[in-house]
Amino acid sequence: MADDGTDLRSVLTKREAILGYLAESPARKPELVDELSISRSTVDRAIGELIDTDCVVADGAAYTVTKTGHLALAERTDYVASTDAIGRASELLKQLPATARSTRCFSREQQ
Repeated sequence: MADDGTDLRSVLTKREAILGYLAESPARKPELVDELSISRSTVDRAIGELIDTDCVVADGAAYTVTKTGHLALAERTDYVASTDAIGRASELLKQLPATARSTRCFSREQQ
């Protein structure tokens, strides 16, 4: 996998639900299938991708989230929240003049 973050972003987009579930507590594949209502083959592919991007490691028969996985999930969660806020504010933002200074008012650094 590439080291520039492209693969990680792609995997996070596709596998966020599984990574989020595992971030709460380690789980085995059958539990992921049952709790997330997804097929075993999807879980197998997802776990493989999450391992390849260093987001998850096997801990016996269970899978647990790594520091990389926790950080990546937190950043993705913040990104989604910020873009959702921008989307909700779109009508208001259209009213601003084109010369208005843009700030990162939707980012957590400003909160």
